[in-house]
Amino acid sequence: MVNTVSALYDKYGRDLSYKNRGLLTSYYEVDFDNKHLFLGETDSIEHCIDSGSFGSIWQVIDPRNKRYVALKKVSNIFDSLQRVTMAFRELTILSNIHHDNVLNLRDVVIPSVKDHFCEMYLITEMMLASLCDHLDSGPVRMEKTKLFMYQIMHGVKYIHDSEIIHGDLKCENILMGHNNQLKICDFGFARKEGSEDFSTYGTIQFLAPEVLMGSRECDKSLDIWSVGCIMAELLSGDILFDEDTEMDMLFQICRVLGTPSTKVLARAKPEISEALKKRPHYSFSTDSLMYLSDEMTEKDAQLLENLLHLDCKLRYTADVALKSDFFVHGREKFHQEICTCCEHDEGCVVGVFPLELDEHDTFEIDSSWEEDLLEQSEEEIRKILFEKISSIAHGYLKIPLKLNTESEKWTELVDYNTNKLYESRTNSYEPVTKKQCRT
Repeated sequence: MVNTVSALYDKYGRDLSYKNRGLLTSYYEVDFDNKHLFLGETDSIEHCIDSGSFGSIWQVIDPRNKRYVALKKVSNIFDSLQRVTMAFRELTILSNIHHDNVLNLRDVVIPSVKDHFCEMYLITEMMLASLCDHLDSGPVRMEKTKLFMYQIMHGVKYIHDSEIIHGDLKCENILMGHNNQLKICDFGFARKEGSEDFSTYGTIQFLAPEVLMGSRECDKSLDIWSVGCIMAELLSGDILFDEDTEMDMLFQICRVLGTPSTKVLARAKPEISEALKKRPHYSFSTDSLMYLSDEMTEKDAQLLENLLHLDCKLRYTADVALKSDFFVHGREKFHQEICTCCEHDEGCVVGVFPLELDEHDTFEIDSSWEEDLLEQSEEEIRKILFEKISSIAHGYLKIPLKLNTESEKWTELVDYNTNKLYESRTNSYEPVTKKQCRT
């Protein structure tokens, strides 16, 4: 089969390649055996499916294969150093990730104007819903919770083995696909371990106590805390710690998990440590976690206790957690029902699911560019980002895509008013309220 390049013209010789198309189109028309990749009207199919301070996410069609993909528009990149840093991080991390339980970046759209672009467009695989949407129908049974939790922890292990902290794990950032497959998404708050900037981490209801207490010794364990909060939410159907301010969150955490030890309080900001010392002293009992589900066993509660350990240095790692019976059971279900490795892995075929199946080739991120950004002008940063986007796009070895300005959805995409629930935070942490967390 010979692939030829051709174009569509009307009787007056006007180029119709981009007419009546969806939001994405290729730079040139491709003819495979004289069959144009021409989609026709797609306005009833393409629509916005989510929005936030980052921009918006759209369900669109890839004109190269007529498959659904998600188009993420990252808006106002150059409004602040924080926003451009988050854009760089997400682009860098997603372009290096290859894992069953992490969202897959399919392509990026090269900006049409090199010197004036203000948005970044990422193309990812299309998922069905978020885990947050799934919880709208109520708590998840223990059997399915084990399957879900294994996939989340499996993805977290891969991220952590690559020395990356996600920073905003919550049900809203866990996407569901066919056959109950889960994928972690939204790496805007992610960063390489060792970063000292924890002022802009995540959603308050899922933040680890060391972050709420202002500790500067945060590490991968803050993601494990978030995973523990997700487990509790799956089993109960409700957010475990559901307050709107840092201090109210800490008070509720103490009531459920007990008052932090003197060693933990020593790492907190002095004013927060003093405030907690003045509160009543609480002792922890596994009974405070057993109520989450009628199916919860004492062993399950002990696992959750270790995921939610108040001392981040004693909290389980992903490696340790995956060895527990809870996750072993989830691993078995995953490899029996979902995984992509069983077709070529003899161990899976015979029903043996060793811990080695959790191992994947990791990636290494060079974060030195973050320091360089402080020395660059906006024009220089824009040039660097353009070159990075172009390099990643060309690396996919596909027909390059661009936005179709002839689409009836174009104006809606450009003018879409982003949801103001998640305000951009440039210098200080501002919590997201509990209602906004589940919106």
